[in-house]
Amino acid sequence: MSSINYIAFSTRNPSKHRCGDASFAGAIEISGEKVVLLLVADGVSKSPKDWLASRSAVDFIVTEIKQSKKPISEELKAAIETANSKICAGVENTFGMLTTLSAVVYHPANQKLYWCNVGDSRIYGLKNNEWHQLSTDDSTSMLYQENGKIKLQNGAPIMHSTLTKAIGQVSGLKVNIHEMSAIDYSALALASDGFYDLSGFNNYVTLLTNTADMQKEAEQLQTQITSEIRDDASIAVIRLPGKKDFDLRSHLMKQSQSAIELVDILEVLEQEIKQAALNQDHKYLEKMLAFMKSNRLFYPKPKMIELLEHLIANKSPMVHEMTLLIRKL
Repeated sequence: MSSINYIAFSTRNPSKHRCGDASFAGAIEISGEKVVLLLVADGVSKSPKDWLASRSAVDFIVTEIKQSKKPISEELKAAIETANSKICAGVENTFGMLTTLSAVVYHPANQKLYWCNVGDSRIYGLKNNEWHQLSTDDSTSMLYQENGKIKLQNGAPIMHSTLTKAIGQVSGLKVNIHEMSAIDYSALALASDGFYDLSGFNNYVTLLTNTADMQKEAEQLQTQITSEIRDDASIAVIRLPGKKDFDLRSHLMKQSQSAIELVDILEVLEQEIKQAALNQDHKYLEKMLAFMKSNRLFYPKPKMIELLEHLIANKSPMVHEMTLLIRKL
């Protein structure tokens, strides 16, 4: 699964003592099948210990699913139901906790996605350069009241969103697992409301998806959003394998370029740079480096230095341009 990249992180609202969100992204095995599991949970702050609710849901699911001997869809369902039952029964002598949950399992061998959401944490898919919400929020709008009176703003009643379903709400929670092909999607993103409500959500999740170094982009992103978040914020992203028949040369060298998802370029860019340097294909190499610069496409620094050394070894005139790219890291 070397061509599959994924990351998850949760950012605490600076006004809170503990982060009420939890997240996970990792490669695991289910019944001997290698898969990637992504989770985002958002503890309900009006209920006891939101931080314990979200963390427990994630930990229970990861533990349960690793012990599986069932098919993927059945095991994901069973793991979520087990997590729900344990939270309903109380964790660390704490009862009444609630949390939302979004869960995705990606199976590389058959290019299938298995997903589920409970509450208003969402799952998005990147298709044709646009993010599409795949999940449906378990929530409804209600009139906002204080002391039994409806609150007004500019003469109109204030509405607020309330959950209709959550992990920990009822012991017999109904869990629906959706199965779909991953072929049409370049990436998936799981987000809590604290993240998808950010004004720059589309930009943030696209930057995270398109970067070659997800870890570095995530660190920069966490620093950036801390000053603007009003709630704890979680995101989990997986970049799926690009199109194997993608022709990078044709895309970059023709004058009128069609739309392209950057994840496709990341799949082939490294080898194309090395081959162009070897063939002394200076024009093509120039186009690739210019594209990297304009789209902020950078590999981790050791990989960038490796590419620079390859250009030097092949006496490429683009050594200076590559050096300038590395200085931006």
